[in-house]
Amino acid sequence: MILLRTVCVSLRFVIKRDRQLEQKIFEAVKSRDATAAISLVGGSNHQATYRGMPLVGPSTEMICWAFTDIPKLLRHFPDYVMPDIRTAAAMFFLVGGIRDWLPRGELTARGFDLEYGVRALATYIQCRRSIETWKGVVGEIEISNSADPPCPQCKELGGKRWPFGEQPEIPYEHCTGPKGCHCAYVAYTVKRDIGTNVTRALRFRTRH
Repeated sequence: MILLRTVCVSLRFVIKRDRQLEQKIFEAVKSRDATAAISLVGGSNHQATYRGMPLVGPSTEMICWAFTDIPKLLRHFPDYVMPDIRTAAAMFFLVGGIRDWLPRGELTARGFDLEYGVRALATYIQCRRSIETWKGVVGEIEISNSADPPCPQCKELGGKRWPFGEQPEIPYEHCTGPKGCHCAYVAYTVKRDIGTNVTRALRFRTRH
Protein backbone atom coordinates (compact mmCIF):
# COMPACT_ATOMS: atom_id res chain seq x y z
CA MET A 1 0.00 0.00 0.00
CA ILE A 2 2.84 2.37 0.86
CA LEU A 3 4.59 1.55 -2.42
CA LEU A 4 1.40 2.12 -4.43
CA ARG A 5 0.83 5.47 -2.73
CA THR A 6 4.42 6.52 -3.53
CA VAL A 7 4.00 5.61 -7.19
CA CYS A 8 0.72 7.54 -7.43
CA VAL A 9 2.23 10.63 -5.81
CA SER A 10 5.22 10.47 -8.17
CA LEU A 11 2.92 10.10 -11.19
CA ARG A 12 0.87 13.13 -10.14
CA PHE A 13 4.11 15.12 -9.77
CA VAL A 14 5.28 14.19 -13.28
CA ILE A 15 1.93 15.11 -14.82
CA LYS A 16 1.85 18.41 -12.95
CA ARG A 17 5.43 19.20 -14.00
CA ASP A 18 4.64 18.54 -17.67
CA ARG A 19 1.59 20.76 -17.54
CA GLN A 20 3.63 23.53 -15.99
CA LEU A 21 6.22 23.19 -18.74
CA GLU A 22 3.56 23.26 -21.44
CA GLN A 23 2.02 26.36 -19.88
CA LYS A 24 5.40 28.12 -19.91
CA ILE A 25 5.87 27.20 -23.57
CA PHE A 26 2.34 28.41 -24.30
CA GLU A 27 3.03 31.77 -22.63
CA ALA A 28 6.24 32.16 -24.64
CA VAL A 29 4.35 31.40 -27.86
CA LYS A 30 1.57 33.85 -27.03
CA SER A 31 4.19 36.54 -26.49
CA ARG A 32 5.71 35.52 -29.87
CA ASP A 33 9.07 34.64 -28.31
CA ALA A 34 10.19 31.76 -30.52
CA THR A 35 13.66 31.57 -28.98
CA ALA A 36 12.30 31.17 -25.45
CA ALA A 37 9.77 28.54 -26.56
CA ILE A 38 12.45 26.50 -28.35
CA SER A 39 14.75 26.78 -25.32
CA LEU A 40 12.05 25.49 -22.99
CA VAL A 41 11.46 22.46 -25.20
CA GLY A 42 15.18 21.85 -25.69
CA GLY A 43 15.82 21.93 -21.96
CA SER A 44 13.30 19.17 -21.26
CA ASN A 45 12.71 15.56 -22.23
CA HIS A 46 9.41 16.47 -23.86
CA GLN A 47 8.70 14.87 -27.24
CA ALA A 48 5.97 16.45 -29.35
CA THR A 49 3.70 13.86 -30.94
CA TYR A 50 0.74 13.82 -33.31
CA ARG A 51 -1.57 10.82 -33.52
CA GLY A 52 0.95 8.89 -31.48
CA MET A 53 3.87 9.59 -33.83
CA PRO A 54 6.85 11.76 -32.80
CA LEU A 55 7.26 15.08 -34.58
CA VAL A 56 10.61 16.31 -35.87
CA GLY A 57 11.91 18.99 -33.56
CA PRO A 58 11.05 22.46 -34.89
CA SER A 59 13.59 25.13 -35.67
CA THR A 60 13.27 28.72 -34.46
CA GLU A 61 12.59 29.62 -38.11
CA MET A 62 9.57 27.32 -38.24
CA ILE A 63 8.04 28.88 -35.15
CA CYS A 64 8.67 32.36 -36.58
CA TRP A 65 6.92 31.31 -39.80
CA ALA A 66 3.93 30.29 -37.71
CA PHE A 67 3.86 33.86 -36.35
CA THR A 68 4.26 35.64 -39.69
CA ASP A 69 3.38 33.53 -42.75
CA ILE A 70 0.01 32.58 -44.18
CA PRO A 71 -0.66 30.04 -46.93
CA LYS A 72 -2.72 31.17 -49.90
CA LEU A 73 -5.39 28.66 -48.91
CA LEU A 74 -6.10 30.72 -45.75
CA ARG A 75 -6.06 34.21 -47.23
CA HIS A 76 -9.84 34.42 -46.96
CA PHE A 77 -9.63 33.87 -43.20
CA PRO A 78 -10.18 37.16 -41.34
CA ASP A 79 -7.41 38.71 -39.29
CA TYR A 80 -9.22 38.24 -36.00
CA VAL A 81 -9.00 34.41 -36.15
CA MET A 82 -5.34 34.23 -37.19
CA PRO A 83 -3.70 34.85 -33.78
CA ASP A 84 -5.37 31.73 -32.32
CA ILE A 85 -4.46 29.71 -35.43
CA ARG A 86 -0.84 30.90 -35.31
CA THR A 87 -0.48 30.09 -31.61
CA ALA A 88 -1.96 26.60 -32.02
CA ALA A 89 0.24 25.87 -35.06
CA ALA A 90 3.39 26.81 -33.12
CA MET A 91 2.28 24.67 -30.17
CA PHE A 92 1.60 21.78 -32.55
CA PHE A 93 5.29 21.69 -33.46
CA LEU A 94 6.56 22.38 -29.96
CA VAL A 95 4.29 20.19 -27.84
CA GLY A 96 1.93 18.29 -30.15
CA GLY A 97 -1.83 18.30 -30.50
CA ILE A 98 -4.08 21.00 -31.93
CA ARG A 99 -7.35 21.28 -30.04
CA ASP A 100 -5.67 21.77 -26.65
CA TRP A 101 -4.21 25.06 -27.86
CA LEU A 102 -7.32 26.59 -29.39
CA PRO A 103 -9.68 28.69 -27.23
CA ARG A 104 -11.74 26.34 -25.07
CA GLY A 105 -14.97 25.38 -26.82
CA GLU A 106 -14.13 27.40 -29.95
CA LEU A 107 -13.16 25.11 -32.80
CA THR A 108 -15.02 27.48 -35.09
CA ALA A 109 -15.18 31.26 -35.03
CA ARG A 110 -18.05 32.89 -36.92
CA GLY A 111 -18.12 30.05 -39.41
CA PHE A 112 -14.34 29.67 -39.83
CA ASP A 113 -12.91 26.27 -38.88
CA LEU A 114 -9.93 27.01 -36.65
CA GLU A 115 -8.65 23.42 -36.60
CA TYR A 116 -8.69 23.41 -40.42
CA GLY A 117 -6.68 26.63 -40.32
CA VAL A 118 -4.09 25.17 -37.95
CA ARG A 119 -3.63 22.07 -40.10
CA ALA A 120 -3.23 24.20 -43.23
CA LEU A 121 -0.65 26.48 -41.62
CA ALA A 122 1.27 23.52 -40.16
CA THR A 123 1.32 21.82 -43.57
CA TYR A 124 2.59 25.01 -45.19
CA ILE A 125 5.39 25.32 -42.62
CA GLN A 126 6.46 21.68 -43.03
CA CYS A 127 6.52 22.04 -46.82
CA ARG A 128 8.40 25.33 -46.67
CA ARG A 129 10.98 23.72 -44.39
CA SER A 130 11.47 20.93 -46.93
CA ILE A 131 11.91 23.41 -49.78
CA GLU A 132 14.48 25.39 -47.77
CA THR A 133 16.37 22.15 -46.99
CA TRP A 134 16.37 21.00 -50.62
CA LYS A 135 17.83 24.20 -52.12
CA GLY A 136 20.88 23.46 -54.24
CA VAL A 137 20.20 19.73 -54.20
CA VAL A 138 16.84 19.22 -55.86
CA GLY A 139 16.09 19.84 -59.53
CA GLU A 140 12.41 18.92 -59.73
CA ILE A 141 9.43 18.71 -57.40
CA GLU A 142 6.55 16.29 -57.85
CA ILE A 143 3.15 16.67 -56.20
CA SER A 144 1.96 13.47 -54.56
CA ASN A 145 -1.66 12.96 -53.54
CA SER A 146 -2.52 11.31 -50.23
CA ALA A 147 -4.09 7.89 -49.81
CA ASP A 148 -7.34 9.66 -48.96
CA PRO A 149 -9.32 10.50 -52.09
CA PRO A 150 -8.05 13.97 -53.10
CA CYS A 151 -10.36 16.75 -54.19
CA PRO A 152 -10.66 17.24 -58.01
CA GLN A 153 -8.35 20.26 -57.93
CA CYS A 154 -5.58 18.41 -56.08
CA LYS A 155 -6.06 15.29 -58.16
CA GLU A 156 -5.10 17.28 -61.26
CA LEU A 157 -1.70 18.02 -59.67
CA GLY A 158 -0.94 14.44 -58.64
CA GLY A 159 2.10 12.94 -60.36
CA LYS A 160 3.10 16.16 -62.15
CA ARG A 161 6.58 17.65 -61.82
CA TRP A 162 7.83 21.22 -61.83
CA PRO A 163 11.32 22.72 -61.93
CA PHE A 164 12.46 23.46 -58.40
CA GLY A 165 11.09 26.83 -57.31
CA GLU A 166 8.13 26.74 -59.72
CA GLN A 167 6.06 24.12 -57.88
CA PRO A 168 2.57 25.05 -56.59
CA GLU A 169 2.33 25.92 -52.94
CA ILE A 170 1.23 23.17 -50.58
CA PRO A 171 -1.40 23.28 -49.16
CA TYR A 172 -2.81 23.92 -52.63
CA GLU A 173 -4.69 27.21 -52.72
CA HIS A 174 -7.55 25.76 -54.79
CA CYS A 175 -8.03 22.66 -52.62
CA THR A 176 -11.69 22.01 -51.79
CA GLY A 177 -11.19 19.02 -49.49
CA PRO A 178 -13.30 19.44 -46.33
CA LYS A 179 -10.38 18.34 -44.13
CA GLY A 180 -7.76 20.36 -45.96
CA CYS A 181 -5.02 19.62 -48.46
CA HIS A 182 -3.12 16.37 -47.88
CA CYS A 183 -0.78 16.67 -50.87
CA ALA A 184 2.97 16.33 -50.39
CA TYR A 185 6.18 17.21 -52.20
CA VAL A 186 8.50 14.52 -53.58
CA ALA A 187 11.98 15.79 -54.47
CA TYR A 188 14.10 14.69 -57.43
CA THR A 189 17.73 15.47 -58.15
CA VAL A 190 18.86 16.15 -61.70
CA LYS A 191 22.14 14.57 -62.77
CA ARG A 192 23.67 15.84 -66.03
CA ASP A 193 25.39 13.09 -67.99
CA ILE A 194 26.57 13.58 -71.61
CA GLY A 195 23.96 16.23 -72.26
CA THR A 196 21.09 14.15 -70.91
CA ASN A 197 19.15 14.91 -67.73
CA VAL A 198 18.65 11.80 -65.63
CA THR A 199 16.34 12.12 -62.63
CA ARG A 200 16.33 9.90 -59.58
CA ALA A 201 14.06 10.06 -56.59
CA LEU A 202 15.49 11.24 -53.32
CA ARG A 203 14.35 9.72 -50.08
CA PHE A 204 12.98 13.10 -49.00
CA ARG A 205 9.25 13.70 -48.94
CA THR A 206 7.15 16.10 -46.96
CA ARG A 207 5.03 14.50 -44.23
CA HIS A 208 1.96 15.93 -42.55
